Amino acid sequence: MSYLSVQKDGSIQLRIYVQPKASRNGLVGMHDGYLKLAISSPPVDDKANKSVISFFAEFFQISSKEIVLCSGRKSRRKQFAIGSTDELTIRRLVEAALARAENKRAEGEGHL
Repeated sequence: MSYLSVQKDGSIQLRIYVQPKASRNGLVGMHDGYLKLAISSPPVDDKANKSVISFFAEFFQISSKEIVLCSGRKSRRKQFAIGSTDELTIRRLVEAALARAENKRAEGEGHL
């Protein structure tokens, strides 16, 4: 299963594996079919979930109101729906970020 799917209503669903309490925020690769995102916020009082939404709002240049947590509120494995951009744009941005993260990892730096 892919980290991204298009729903019947046209929204994009992202499968995210969250690594809380990281040294910095950023896409770091894949984890069991999920897009792996490092977040500096702790998994306390929804802080990590809010940080994930803020990260993707800035990353995709959309309003945070367009990003909804669908499942996994208290889990590292989460699904988010994104309502205001298209699949191709999301895939292009994610693939570019993953390539940058891979290059940095090869150079010994880690995050995007």
